[in-house]
Amino acid sequence: MGLTSPALIALLAVLSALLMAGAVGFWRELARPGPIGLVMRIAMVFVLDVVVLGLILAIANQSGGFYASWSELFGTEHVAGHIIAVGRDPVAARTLHGHDGQLAVTSRVAIAVPGHPRTPGGRLLTVTMTGPVSGITASGYVYAPPAGRRMTTRPDLPAIVVISDRLGATGAAFSARRIARTAAAEIASGRLRPVVIVMLPARIAPGAGRTCLDVPGGPQAATFFTQDLPNLVRSGFPVSGNSALWAVAGDSTGAYCALQLAATNSAVYSVAAAPAGHYTPQAAPRDVGPSRPLRRQET
Repeated sequence: MGLTSPALIALLAVLSALLMAGAVGFWRELARPGPIGLVMRIAMVFVLDVVVLGLILAIANQSGGFYASWSELFGTEHVAGHIIAVGRDPVAARTLHGHDGQLAVTSRVAIAVPGHPRTPGGRLLTVTMTGPVSGITASGYVYAPPAGRRMTTRPDLPAIVVISDRLGATGAAFSARRIARTAAAEIASGRLRPVVIVMLPARIAPGAGRTCLDVPGGPQAATFFTQDLPNLVRSGFPVSGNSALWAVAGDSTGAYCALQLAATNSAVYSVAAAPAGHYTPQAAPRDVGPSRPLRRQET
């Protein structure tokens, strides 16, 4: 059960109601004098408080998108897998090197077109990208459309970069699996031309309090998104180098990044979409503080 799943909130709500009803129904037993009654009352209050608090936090997390998965909440999220092949097949697991940069595909999942299981829907790749300019290593996903003649000829596919902290959240509108399935369905119906979709979290580096900005003396997130990422993606997928075919989208914190990147780097991203999100800058890291370079970026 995912951390942002509606089923978790429903389960906690039902447990809270049952515990409240149990406390009222068995109050005579709970109120009896003696150490046993005292222990039972303490246990009941403790369990009820934990469940109700969990319900409140789950609702707040789903609304604010603070944590996308249990592993992220407990700090156990790590990129698993290893490099299993080297090559130029755009949908095969591989590692691509370029000027000390690297795009490593650690796993791949076939995407089925909803309602048409036999129709090829492309693949969802789990990737790790290391930027040679920024020095940032970021983990995320890439949706590669169904392989065909277009995927092996000239590099002219459009690219969409999605920035969201809910990529791993089951059932979330911006989950990587849901984005991939939606794209597969739209491509299969002819409403969308084949497109490569790169999906990354808003906070791609520890201490990147300004998310997609270059922090003086800190993470160079803007450099990663505007220089490293496009070059790494073009090295492994037949995407266009024309900025008119590159777009960036985001939700929550990622919405600010999408607007910021398109506004200040239109030569890289010509279109931005921010359907729902925060449009104000994130707080600066405590050890950096506001600075003129950061203020200049926040146009």
